[in-house]
Amino acid sequence: TGSPAIAVPCGFDQFGRPVGLQLVGRPRGEAALLQAAALYESLTLPLAVMLILLLIHAFAPGVTVDPLWAKNILWWFGHPVVYLLLFPAVAIYYTLVPKKAGRPLVAGNIIAIGWAIAVTANVIVWAHHVYIDYPSGTIQASLNVISQPLTFSVTVVSALSLYSLFFTIFRSNYKWDTVGTALFLGLFSWFSAGLSGIVNATIAFDQVVHNTLFIVGHFHQMALEGIGFAIIAATYAWLPEFTGKKLYSDRMGRWHVWLTFTFANLNSIIWMDQGIHGAPRRY
Repeated sequence: TGSPAIAVPCGFDQFGRPVGLQLVGRPRGEAALLQAAALYESLTLPLAVMLILLLIHAFAPGVTVDPLWAKNILWWFGHPVVYLLLFPAVAIYYTLVPKKAGRPLVAGNIIAIGWAIAVTANVIVWAHHVYIDYPSGTIQASLNVISQPLTFSVTVVSALSLYSLFFTIFRSNYKWDTVGTALFLGLFSWFSAGLSGIVNATIAFDQVVHNTLFIVGHFHQMALEGIGFAIIAATYAWLPEFTGKKLYSDRMGRWHVWLTFTFANLNSIIWMDQGIHGAPRRY
């Protein structure tokens, strides 16, 4: 047909999970995807150049790298890496929560569209890492105008996902075993990390917390808990299946989950409190 290639779910299972992908716009679909992948790979060359220059700088200090250029290059290509950590965790939530709830995922089709938008938006929101780094009288204001609404657009997708997953649990026969508890606490952590993320995304607030320990606390809350609990839940759910052995003690598993949740939150809260009071992220 010659039309652009778009990957869409070709079906859903009994829990509303997308099963397989098909390409719209064949027979050129595969070629278009390969061309897009090759283009993105070529665009990573500036990052490779920067890394090489930094390695040279370590041995030859006379070779310098502009810090602001390096930071922009890092986050343009580094921000998608952060989401590469999130996407598998989201897939685990979408797989295990409906199974524990014994019902289809609420609003699954809408959420699939939302994440397609997030995949695109997350590549071009790098500038929220440099909200106030540029000198006055430069392009900082233009970058801010573009990046703040784009960052909020990614936040909306997370909010819709949490709505979908929490309402899948709501009024269901949810199983509160180790796996179910880890999933729920992970979703709660995703929600709380999202609230602190809104602080980071808002320029007026970012002027207070930029480059402070608040950023470290937010990231650990999302990575250690929001993503970490998905990994913990997947391990408790699938390791017994892989080994053919029952879980040794579900009670011990729940103790593990709750203690991790308690101390991980305490860890992040201390960092965020220090950041609000001006403790720098690095000296």
